[in-house]
Amino acid sequence: MLIVASIFLSLSIGDSRGLNAGSSDESVLEFLLTREQDVLSQGFESVVLHASKLDPADRFDVLADWVLPSKTRPNFRMQSRFLQITPTADSDVAPKASIAEGITSPVFYLLAAAKEVDRLSELRRRVQEIPDSSQSDQIRAKLALLVMIDIANFTPESSATPPESTTAILDTLATLVRKQAPEAARQDWPEVLALAYGRQSGLHRSELVELAASICSVQMEDLELDWDSIGVWEAYAFGSLAALTSSNESGVLHRPASNASETSSFESWQRASVLSANSRGNGFTAATWRRLGNAVHKVSGHNNDYLYFPSPLAGNFEVECDVTGSPFHETQVAYAGIFASPRSSLNQAEIGGIRSQEMLSLDPPVSPPDDWQSCRISVRDGVCRHFINGRRILQRTLVDGQFPWLALRAHRLSRGAVRNLAITGTPEVPSSIEMVNSSKLVGWYSYYDEPVDNLSDSAAWRSVAVQDSGSSFEVQHAAQRELAGSNLESLLVYHRPMMEDGSIEYEFFYAKGEASVHPTIDRMALMFEPDGVDVHWVTDGAFQPGNLSPANRAVVAKQDQRRSQVALKNDSWNRVRLELRGDKVQVLLNGVPVIERTLEPWNQRQFGLFHFADKTNVRVRNLRWSGDWPNADEVFSEHHRVRPDTAEMEELASALPQFYEQDFRKLDFDSSHFIQRGGSITVEENGIAMTAGDRQSTDLPLWLEVHGDFDLRASFENFEHANVGDGALEMLAYLPSDGQKIRVARHRWDNKEQKLRTRFSPMTDAGHQAQRAKDHWVANEATSGVFRMVRLGTTVHYLFAENDSATFRLLSTDPVGRGPLNAGGITLKAFASKGGSASTTWTSVSVRAEQITGVALPDMQALRNQLDDSRKQLKKSYVHDFTKAAPDPEMFARLSDTRPWNEADGGLRLQNIGTVNWGASALVSRMSFDGDFDLRLEFDELRLASAGEGQQAIFAIEVQPTSEPITRVNSMLGLNAPGIIQAEGYARVRMPDGSDWFNGTERHTVTSATALRIARRDKRFFMMVRPEGEQHDRIVSMSDHSNAPINRIIVMLRSGGAGSESSVRLKKFEIHSDEQ
Repeated sequence: MLIVASIFLSLSIGDSRGLNAGSSDESVLEFLLTREQDVLSQGFESVVLHASKLDPADRFDVLADWVLPSKTRPNFRMQSRFLQITPTADSDVAPKASIAEGITSPVFYLLAAAKEVDRLSELRRRVQEIPDSSQSDQIRAKLALLVMIDIANFTPESSATPPESTTAILDTLATLVRKQAPEAARQDWPEVLALAYGRQSGLHRSELVELAASICSVQMEDLELDWDSIGVWEAYAFGSLAALTSSNESGVLHRPASNASETSSFESWQRASVLSANSRGNGFTAATWRRLGNAVHKVSGHNNDYLYFPSPLAGNFEVECDVTGSPFHETQVAYAGIFASPRSSLNQAEIGGIRSQEMLSLDPPVSPPDDWQSCRISVRDGVCRHFINGRRILQRTLVDGQFPWLALRAHRLSRGAVRNLAITGTPEVPSSIEMVNSSKLVGWYSYYDEPVDNLSDSAAWRSVAVQDSGSSFEVQHAAQRELAGSNLESLLVYHRPMMEDGSIEYEFFYAKGEASVHPTIDRMALMFEPDGVDVHWVTDGAFQPGNLSPANRAVVAKQDQRRSQVALKNDSWNRVRLELRGDKVQVLLNGVPVIERTLEPWNQRQFGLFHFADKTNVRVRNLRWSGDWPNADEVFSEHHRVRPDTAEMEELASALPQFYEQDFRKLDFDSSHFIQRGGSITVEENGIAMTAGDRQSTDLPLWLEVHGDFDLRASFENFEHANVGDGALEMLAYLPSDGQKIRVARHRWDNKEQKLRTRFSPMTDAGHQAQRAKDHWVANEATSGVFRMVRLGTTVHYLFAENDSATFRLLSTDPVGRGPLNAGGITLKAFASKGGSASTTWTSVSVRAEQITGVALPDMQALRNQLDDSRKQLKKSYVHDFTKAAPDPEMFARLSDTRPWNEADGGLRLQNIGTVNWGASALVSRMSFDGDFDLRLEFDELRLASAGEGQQAIFAIEVQPTSEPITRVNSMLGLNAPGIIQAEGYARVRMPDGSDWFNGTERHTVTSATALRIARRDKRFFMMVRPEGEQHDRIVSMSDHSNAPINRIIVMLRSGGAGSESSVRLKKFEIHSDEQ
């Protein structure tokens, strides 16, 4: 059986689907006896070795006879092997002509021989004449071999292109691969060989891409795929698919750089895969990351693949970037050994480290992600929080200094990407780090997949707390003496490589024959023996090809050996210092240099602790690494403190000359004097609380005038919504002279999806939306943050900073006009529908611009006092007391209700009986006046009545400037619902199409009122009301219009619908103005 097992390994090495570790003995035997019996007589590597000793013509004959079916063997032989990754010298040797894309195969050797002796046509004829088989793998083998023969005849340098028949064969091959049943025991060598041969030959056709995609198709359609079950075939196919695909960032993310000198913000990051005996020995391809501008793309994968930031990080800081997250594009950001990201199922998150991953339930599930997701890691005061799209996925307390490395991570099949990474805050770069400082070996893994940190397993590597010798923790690994004589290699690897010069120091306990451990750099183990230092090449154990023995020793050149004998202290702690300078490594033992050696080019520079676990125990303490990595000034001079995609915008916006900010947490007045619309707004200790119920919009206009380029920001926190319906909040800006509205909003939809929205709305002259608004949606679940809109020139940038982050993510841009933002044109809103609700607390607003005037939320009491004071300075006054005299017919006209004035009434009574059609009783002033003015009407006994829902009853005063367009400014009381009277202020503007555009419509709910007032100062109109029982007028609304003369004043009363009756008693009418 041992011979059978060995042959089986050579046949299926790297195959995780055909015959895996879970296959039964019966299935193994069935495979060997029914499919490849003849291989028992001669393995393919023996054939290759034999053929390499022949002349080309004889080599062709031998290989053709072995690969092609014969009378006694009806099957093609396509068996091959992925070469060992970064092998030691001569440990995995195959003839160069038998290798393509890291695969050695008799098929490739046959093609090379046929080409060399000009027998490709003969080979194609022989393959073509072979009868078609009923077995899928044999049909695919024939097609694949025909394709490779055609490719061998084609050279990219020639003007010829592969014949159409090749394209047809590739298409047929890809179709057959896709049609294989997922549960079938698949053998992918035919299509993998064709793919590798095509790639190495420079064939970059869509059909080759399709072939790679067909191999990947089963995995790509399985959203519950067990990533750890993926074999070398899939890893190679996925890497090929990524490398062959060329597109821009909106599609597949892998394209060659257009300029070889193009710089990247990831230039100094270094790759490091979780290299293991399994992955290396089985020939998993080396990981490839493509750096391009502000992004880095994963092209091909080895195992769990990482890119490391060049320096360790400590202190308080945040890392923010965009990562891809769709299936097979998953990419994560890790710090202190841990990453966190949602799974495609949306109700789970993957929490993982270098060695393993686990699933964390998410309730509620996360919103469906976009192609790009926002990723954020926040480290503050020893607490690390992981966010995806504003949703906190994980929070953990850090052990001070534990594996302080920032890295990007992707699984071997991921073709994901990361872009626009920024690091903010006050990060620190320590000059040295402890490599073990807790009871967990964070950042370490076993090269041979031995257990780590499993205290219940005696064979596990572990960190053990100790109290003696000033050390807190020891790395320990127990000997497995029951395996004595097996040369059982054991290696614990620190994952982050020694990218830069530096030194690692530690102490190990040595007891001859009992305890010993040796430093490694990648495969090179420096073995401390009493008679000197030997080099042992770490093998790939059960996966090691060739004849490299686990007991191997390499000859150490005399000039490298510093001491013929090594002063090991027996039954004692020994000090080791390993120094790396360039490619030179020197080791000092107890302060004495013992060896100096040059690293091989393939060395991955990962430090490890090695021993033969069948012979000795391991005890190591006080591991410390001092590296010549860039300090804080150096590393952050090359890496962005702002997102690269917004860096230019940030620089221009920060240069705007004027700045205004209002902190809503420091208001010294309440909300009773706010100009607002809709639902509830209150001033609280932590800001302005805003609520909107179902089918309600609550608006808070800001009274700033902004000209030129601007940078608008509004901060909010505690966004809450009902578990049903729609709820949202937004910042809106209106550019009236351009007829455009721009906004950025946070939505929760009735389907429970949570998103950010930007919207550009072109408006008609009537103030209506001119065409379909341009919306852009971005998944995000942040409940706090900062909305931001930046206009530079004729482009508006929409941005958002999530939760407590100071970094803004660019959401979208739109072309926009250059007109000003008028007072009241910036609005903070909350709104809801479909049975939903929305509430939040606005904490601040700020503006940076070329010119700013006004106050966002003025103190309305102070403003009213200014209006009262300035009224006293107006030159002309007219006052009529209706309690003492009837209205002068020369000054007033009456409409509808013309009953005579009666002194006993105590004023002038107006009454209106509701009708089906719109109608009102009115008192019209015939006087005109110019300049600033102040109009006030006192009244009492107001009774507004409505016949039913939707039937509004109103009492108002209205003024009309003599300018175009026709504008009517109103201060009004309205009965909009039974028992609820609201004071409103608005301007009704007649548009060219004859429709009316309402500017304002701010509302305050009042029980009753005793006065209405309209004042104008320059072009600004103030609409006011005196609530019953109050001593001062309240400003309801403000808006800017014409300062042209006023030629008409209307006092109107309208009852709400047929059968209703409303009435009021007018007490006093007064006007103060510059001119009358």
